[in-house]
Amino acid sequence: MRQDMILNPSADERERQKMNNAGARYPWMTSFDGSEQCESWDIGASELHITADIPFAMQQYLDATGDEDFYLQAMEVYIETARFWHSRCIIHPDGSADLMFCKGPDEYCGITNNNLFTNCMVKFNLDLAIKAALKLKETDPNRYSKLSLSDEEVLAWHSLRDNLKECRNPQTGRYLPDETFSRLEPVDIKTLKTDDGASYHHVCFDRLQRYQVIKQADTLLLMSRLPKKFTPEERLNAWEDFEPCCLHDSTLSFASHALFAAQNGLQEAAEKYFKKALYLDLHEIMNNTGKEGLHLACLGETWSSIFFGFLGANFNGDTPAFSPVLPTGWKALRMNFYLKAIQQEWKRRGLSFVEDDKIRLISVVLHDQFSETDNSLMIGHVGVMLPTSDAVYFVEKVAFQEPYRLLKFKNRTELSDYLMLKYDNSWGQDTAHTFIMDNANLMDGWRILEEPTASNG
Repeated sequence: MRQDMILNPSADERERQKMNNAGARYPWMTSFDGSEQCESWDIGASELHITADIPFAMQQYLDATGDEDFYLQAMEVYIETARFWHSRCIIHPDGSADLMFCKGPDEYCGITNNNLFTNCMVKFNLDLAIKAALKLKETDPNRYSKLSLSDEEVLAWHSLRDNLKECRNPQTGRYLPDETFSRLEPVDIKTLKTDDGASYHHVCFDRLQRYQVIKQADTLLLMSRLPKKFTPEERLNAWEDFEPCCLHDSTLSFASHALFAAQNGLQEAAEKYFKKALYLDLHEIMNNTGKEGLHLACLGETWSSIFFGFLGANFNGDTPAFSPVLPTGWKALRMNFYLKAIQQEWKRRGLSFVEDDKIRLISVVLHDQFSETDNSLMIGHVGVMLPTSDAVYFVEKVAFQEPYRLLKFKNRTELSDYLMLKYDNSWGQDTAHTFIMDNANLMDGWRILEEPTASNG
């Protein structure tokens, strides 16, 4: 992902003008040029958490890969979105702050104030921006100045991060989704739906917004993303408070509940929700696949429920850590982290790369598995990539007796296909696919080719 895909200056300017805010804001529904396509004010202009969700996802990628090239681009995203949040929040004379007129992931909450999910994600976003600004000040003062950063602005982000409101029940101290949830009308959800289909097919949206119900995971979604922010007791209290009143009217909901339950030792619930998420489309669980097609976000969250839930994965430091509790009947589950292994080995040996857009080292990494416990990685081929504005040149030597040769490709993907066709021989074997590194990171444009068959050679 390159910066022109992350921040679109013309789209940023349109969003600033439309919402009278500073910095950069991501649209809820985007066109190719980055402009907002959602015509509903209560969602397009008010479901703001998307602007913090994307920096969060970017940081997850960085935690997993250590991709320094990507971080140099992500810094500006963190900074510009922090500027948006500082201008969008109401900051009071005593320093306290509110985020008013917003909608959280629970889209049945209507337009509310201080949605817990949104506010906590905003704080995470601000923290990323603070760290990025401090790093730029120390390592790249010219860019720090070019972005018009100042100590005063960074201190203002500190204050907003530390003072933005988090809603709690004043009697019990338990977390609340927002300022209005406890004032809504309680209802027995069995009167609203009798199966796994969405209740909005027979209860109007206006009425649903006035019931004390949740469309999909909101507070629980937050706690699955930032589990270390909350104590085990706080997480279980939230499950006790919000799982019973969730209607699961979104195709995302089952997988998010499976993830939360697996993370918090609720194994029976985790497996129940996981099965619903896994078979959502295959078994028409919500009776909507035929009309809407495959629900790709559900597929992604179902994978997350396996990786971050049942495997208990987290990226804390250089090495992934796991605390697995597999579903009943699962004997084993294997995940491959070969890219990370190569990066760690180079770091251990003190190898680093001087970043230069004009010349890049390309390494083709092969995997072999000699036994259940004996794995080997090797760099099977190297070359030098010379990217230009309209082509990619590749210098390689394929044999000792052969001369060096220079090849020209349209782009990195075409180069990847050329190398994968030659060196990826994992088909039908218990080995990982070959992957291609650009300096110390996975090469942009790398992809796995379709396995050859009798019909396609």
